[in-house]
Amino acid sequence: MKDEMMIRMSTETCGVLANVGKHYPIEFRYLHHSYNALLQAAQANHPADAFLRALPKLEGDISDVSPQEMHILFAQLRIALESLQESSPGEAARLAAAADR
Repeated sequence: MKDEMMIRMSTETCGVLANVGKHYPIEFRYLHHSYNALLQAAQANHPADAFLRALPKLEGDISDVSPQEMHILFAQLRIALESLQESSPGEAARLAAAADR
């Protein structure tokens, strides 16, 4: 999956979590599966990124996970992917310069 799509999905999810979590109780029976899938795809796209490797995979009983915590995890994933997109052109130039040596 491309980073742009993962950023869009994380952004949309954060918007819903920001509004719903304040006013209504919600259950996370399936949302953690989406987060885990996005995290796995992001890690596959950027295997050397230490921050993405440090983000937790949600497993087991997630009944203690709050809407705010889910919001933070999706937001961190989105911001990490955005920063990797911004750094990609410079990184590509650095790698190209190193290859020319």
